[in-house]
Amino acid sequence: MPFQLQVQITGFGPSFGGSLNGARTESLKTADIIRAAIVAGHPDRASLDSRIIAWRTASIRLALEISPLPPSIPRNLLHPKAWKSLEPSEKAGLQNILGNTVTKLLSERLLDAPRMWFLDVYKKDFSINIPKGQRPDFFAKTKGGQWLSLEAKGRANAPSTKSLGLAKTQAKVLKKIKGSKVAARVVCWTMSRRGVLEARLHDPEGEDEDKQFTLDVEDTRLLKDYYGPVETLMAASEPVEYGPRLTLFRFLAGDFLIGLHPIVQEALHIGEPGSLLARFDEGQLAFEPVGNVTSGPDGIIVVPGRSWPE
Repeated sequence: MPFQLQVQITGFGPSFGGSLNGARTESLKTADIIRAAIVAGHPDRASLDSRIIAWRTASIRLALEISPLPPSIPRNLLHPKAWKSLEPSEKAGLQNILGNTVTKLLSERLLDAPRMWFLDVYKKDFSINIPKGQRPDFFAKTKGGQWLSLEAKGRANAPSTKSLGLAKTQAKVLKKIKGSKVAARVVCWTMSRRGVLEARLHDPEGEDEDKQFTLDVEDTRLLKDYYGPVETLMAASEPVEYGPRLTLFRFLAGDFLIGLHPIVQEALHIGEPGSLLARFDEGQLAFEPVGNVTSGPDGIIVVPGRSWPE
């Protein structure tokens, strides 16, 4: 049975996402959580290492009470009992990974953005230098071609007025990507009130014209970078034939199978993958699931092992 995440959404205007405002409950499968943890916040491709990616998925296990025994009712995402024994610095690191993971999940589910990139990887492509801590963490692109600026926060408590204001400022400084104005500047605040994980999604109003910067980076590079962590895991894993058209890879350190939708796999091996992936995003290229295997909206497939819950 899937996990539940309570989400409070505020600040979205009529031009983008206005109908989202309000409280809602998102249902998350274990495969969703693992997949998001793999791709959220990774370094540039030259620095990718399967052991670091394994550590990220292991961190999700440490930070969340993910029992392999499915209960009879929907489950909240909880911290385990051992959470109280961690040092503050350890908790901070794990909360950061949780914040990135939840931001990835909510951006694809609620904002229709199947892929999200870590902005620091592209700092050489900024129009002006914006110091770390004064710029957003991520950017994403919707299926409709709109760009989003995303600031992710993973904290123990709900945001204060001051802390939320600082996060808003970070989200607002990214003005344009590839010449197109950013459609929404979103703060995703993940918190663990009373031990239960919750999230707040907010689109702040206005712009800070004095400190804004732009980003210009090639689409092909973005797509190669996004799938870099998956290809790194595949290269370090044992292939498993999963039907006539699908090969998955058994990543033993994380106890899951991982792979790519065949259309995405094909796109990454051609010179200009953008048009093929656009057709995939729009649902023009169907792929029948094999058994319990379905891909995420980004085309990444994860099948958790027995140590993970169903």
